[in-house]
Amino acid sequence: MVAKTALEAVTEYLVTKQLGARTEVVRALYDYFVNNASPSDIAGRYGIGKHQVRGYVQRIMEKCDGNLARARAIIRRVAPLVLELEPVMVPANDGELYRCKICNQKVPAYVADKHVAYYHRPLIELYTDRIVSTIIEQVSSKHAKRAG
Repeated sequence: MVAKTALEAVTEYLVTKQLGARTEVVRALYDYFVNNASPSDIAGRYGIGKHQVRGYVQRIMEKCDGNLARARAIIRRVAPLVLELEPVMVPANDGELYRCKICNQKVPAYVADKHVAYYHRPLIELYTDRIVSTIIEQVSSKHAKRAG
């Protein structure tokens, strides 16, 4: 098995969160890394705990081998593309449950992204590959224009 690049790992993480109806996590990470918002400000804005925000940031930093500049560059390019994806988990009519639009299974909200990761991995991989390819093309094109 080939190790994932930071770009692939971060993209997969964000795609999983987005498909699992955790858009606030993607937005929170963008605000932290790109807009330099504090965990406390982010927590208030998105209704999640500041310690949760720090946990999400830590996961991204681990995927980027502790390189803050790399994390910022990846999130800046990837998050807007991920936010264009439509979540496959939607709120069900019975309170705290979410329903999967693919398999129709209902799960508690706190495991919606885990459901997607476990049962719909091929979809995550498809979107991850597409977004990574798009980013690579954008960066290659930008470098070709500078050289030309």
